[in-house]
Amino acid sequence: MASNSFRDTFSLYYGDSDDSDLVEFSAGSLTPRNVNNPSFRIYTFDDATQTLLDYSQSVLDLAAVQSGTQPTWQLEYTFSATYQVLA
Repeated sequence: MASNSFRDTFSLYYGDSDDSDLVEFSAGSLTPRNVNNPSFRIYTFDDATQTLLDYSQSVLDLAAVQSGTQPTWQLEYTFSATYQVLA
């Protein structure tokens, strides 16, 4: 089950083994809420196997835009680099 939390999170779900059975990704939202900046995520898949390889999270700094800066989406992080995992 998933819903829009307006937060950038992921969850691991386990069944009867020690290996996770399911991963749930929840990207941030383009709609700002509270102190969250708008964000979006781009997933990278292996075309042959449809395996998820990585994703990149981008963000827009609303405080900078409100102070007159030109709106520019910035790469916030990539999953593989932040969590030091290989595809």
